[in-house]
Amino acid sequence: MVKKIVTDSPRDEVFGNLVEKFDMVCIAAKCGNECSQCKHCHYALEQMSALAQGEKTSGLCPKLETCVFNCLTEDVSKVLSCVATRCNVHCYDGDCPSCKMISRRIFSTICKQHSMTTQPQIKYEGNERSLEKN
Repeated sequence: MVKKIVTDSPRDEVFGNLVEKFDMVCIAAKCGNECSQCKHCHYALEQMSALAQGEKTSGLCPKLETCVFNCLTEDVSKVLSCVATRCNVHCYDGDCPSCKMISRRIFSTICKQHSMTTQPQIKYEGNERSLEKN
């Protein structure tokens, strides 16, 4: 799925298309050991667990947490698609630095694994070191 997004999306849609598919539950399930060793990822797991159990969260990411809570209460069977379409944006709007850090690490990894900087539609003129700093 990621490769298809990277190779088929126009330059101005790649990041948004990847964000829509960002699934912290999947990341936590497939990368549990790595996630537990990262304070940002571990925090995200704790917040997801608290929200899923109806418990109060720390409130460090108020817009994101409220949005996820609303998705859970509206229709639990559609929570993942709801979070993807309505809540993931709060990871990048300044509401949640932890989420932004996790996303940056994941996006950098995706970029390297799929040679995004060499994709013709990307037209990237920098280098990987400058990409990692952003």
